[in-house]
Amino acid sequence: MKLKKGIIAYSIISIIAIMLFILKFNNDKSGTSDIYIQEILLLVTILSIGILLFKKNMSNKTKIGLVLIAIVLFVSYPLYNDYIVYSHDLEFNLMRINGLKSAIKSFQIPARIYPLVNNGYGYAVPMMYPELFIYIPAILRALNTSIVFSYKILLFFINMAAVFCMYISVKKISKSTSAGLIGAIIYATATYRLVTIYTRGAIGETLALAFFPLVIWGLYEICIGNKNKWYIFVIGITCVIQSHILSIITTAIVCLVILLYFIKNIIKEKRYMYIILSGFTIILINLWFIVPFLQGYSLNLTVKARPEEENVHTFDSDNVIPAELFNVFDDIESYRLSKDISKGMSDEMNLSLGLLCTIGIPLCIIYLWKTKNDDNNKFIKILTLLGLAFLILSTSIIPWKELQDNFKIIRWLSATMQFAWRFLGPTTVTITMAMSIIIGKYVDSKYDNNKSFIENYKIIFGIGLISIAIFTIIVAPYSKQEKYKIINYNPIPYPEYYLEGTNTSLFYENQYNTSNKSIVVNNYEKNGSKIVLNYTNGVDSGYIEVPLLYYPGYVAKDENGNKLNITIGNNNVVRVNLTEKKSGTIIVDYKEKPLYIYADIVSLVTICSFIVYIIKSRKKQNQVS
Repeated sequence: MKLKKGIIAYSIISIIAIMLFILKFNNDKSGTSDIYIQEILLLVTILSIGILLFKKNMSNKTKIGLVLIAIVLFVSYPLYNDYIVYSHDLEFNLMRINGLKSAIKSFQIPARIYPLVNNGYGYAVPMMYPELFIYIPAILRALNTSIVFSYKILLFFINMAAVFCMYISVKKISKSTSAGLIGAIIYATATYRLVTIYTRGAIGETLALAFFPLVIWGLYEICIGNKNKWYIFVIGITCVIQSHILSIITTAIVCLVILLYFIKNIIKEKRYMYIILSGFTIILINLWFIVPFLQGYSLNLTVKARPEEENVHTFDSDNVIPAELFNVFDDIESYRLSKDISKGMSDEMNLSLGLLCTIGIPLCIIYLWKTKNDDNNKFIKILTLLGLAFLILSTSIIPWKELQDNFKIIRWLSATMQFAWRFLGPTTVTITMAMSIIIGKYVDSKYDNNKSFIENYKIIFGIGLISIAIFTIIVAPYSKQEKYKIINYNPIPYPEYYLEGTNTSLFYENQYNTSNKSIVVNNYEKNGSKIVLNYTNGVDSGYIEVPLLYYPGYVAKDENGNKLNITIGNNNVVRVNLTEKKSGTIIVDYKEKPLYIYADIVSLVTICSFIVYIIKSRKKQNQVS
């Protein structure tokens, strides 16, 4: 009876809360659908909490789930306002969201070109930069939510992915729930992760870091764990590929080192077959992105010239001064930039590992020194060694200038990755996982079934309190910054994917050019990446240049569906070469190239087969266990 009364009371309070929420925003004049999405999220949250609270016997799994959700909610608190503050890559990411939204509205799926960017000239970011997870805010934008709300949902998703991926990965490797919880807490509040998502706004990199623990877990299963779970590795690598191209470099280094470290075991137990299978599966699943990317990279893009430029960021100029690693209580205010190392540490963003990760390094070393070298400890050992190696690579200890001057491959790597402090990312992941497994072992050794949930996990709660305190100290100045004024950049502020020689100052909206004054354009219309125009031609040949930047995939046809020849015109726009016809209609639009379509089909079939395989494999494993 008491339970029923409690449920009725909770339901009444929930309804009142929702009504107050609706009344508060019923005068919203923004014209967006934010309020409706927020109402749905609020309703789902309230109902979910109600169901959990009134369960008679809450299981440990439920309690752990609530703890993980609480961690996500806590580290997302800078998002709890009606505006966004500045971050280094904010404009680029807002452009990506809006650009992908316009592609979706143009029914260009998967997107290859942002049709409305650059005054409608378009921009091939999706061809060169992974966009899979950007579809989350882009779809919300297509549903008429505001850019602010959509961007915040993306950041919330990244925090959630980081917490849950670290938890499940550490838990499965260590066979310890305690270790998983510790890993989730430490990683969620890790300084470099917070700097990446909030200060830098480096969405691609922070997405890759969120999924990086899955790669480590997958490597564990392939090397010394259950090799039949090779699909974990495929999922992890795919998520990294679909997040950030540059992170593939550090991920590849980690994979190579761990595989070589366990090479004897891999050969002895014939695990190499699963490595080969994983490799083929990864390629086929991601073929829909790889094929356009390779073709785009074959073009003479400005991004390819970066290693040859003199003023480009390199490891030599952008690394960590060792003293900075100890600034564990420094804030992450986003106006603070990473400057040239010659200018010292003044006004630098926080480039430390944070207190807990910094303590974790000697903890891992002492533990490995005092324990035997079994398989699990070998994995902790290689994670620790990788963490230390990446940490050293991130600093000015390495003579980067001499290496760049004498080795072309180092110069290319340095100019491509730009910042040596990016190595702090894999350091944070590997050290967090290693120390979490070690502390988890200790917590489990003290576990007592006769004690309460809180008593058994008091060490974890202690770590959580320390994390909360440090998080508050370093994040508070960031969240108190002024509201950022959103600017619509045209052309965009990051000109990396233009053909060499493109002059962005000539991007005049709806401006077309003809080769001869005798060629007259009538009834010009542009909708997204599609242009329809009528023309009369007073000469035997000639061309019309339309306001679309040239990228592979544009097709021109006449009113009868006959293809017209397209070439690169002045300022690298699309040039349509005319036939001898004196008048006619030209339709220019972006169409998926046949090669891209074949790649899409192969990826789709592989993904479907992969999902079926995982379902069957898990059923089989459950039957055996």
